[in-house]
Amino acid sequence: MEKHPAYIRKSGSSSLSGPTTIKIIMKQKLFNELVNSIKEAGKELKMSKVICTKCNAKMEHVRSGVYVLETYEDGVTPYKVWSADRYVCNGPECDTELVTGFGSGPISQDFKEDFKEWVTKCEFKFR
Repeated sequence: MEKHPAYIRKSGSSSLSGPTTIKIIMKQKLFNELVNSIKEAGKELKMSKVICTKCNAKMEHVRSGVYVLETYEDGVTPYKVWSADRYVCNGPECDTELVTGFGSGPISQDFKEDFKEWVTKCEFKFR
């Protein structure tokens, strides 16, 4: 039977026992509890309501995963690429659009090898 790679054996020992094994098992148990609590929290999360301040209509979520380019202060030089959500207004004769819900960190930055490829995928930009 193959042992999980997280188990650490003392040299010359073929069995798993002792305080090291107990610590690993406890860490795995805590990790599993954390994963389960995150999954449970995800079930309770709901999409926020987004309202157009121009015409007071509810905005419609069009798509998640739109790529947005952040530039340096000059407004031209690319700096970071983000993933976000795009909304459009449902109001009559209103053309308001909104990009929000950015991830916790950029997908790529100007010093990474794949940056130029990500820049070509961007639909919006900001500085």
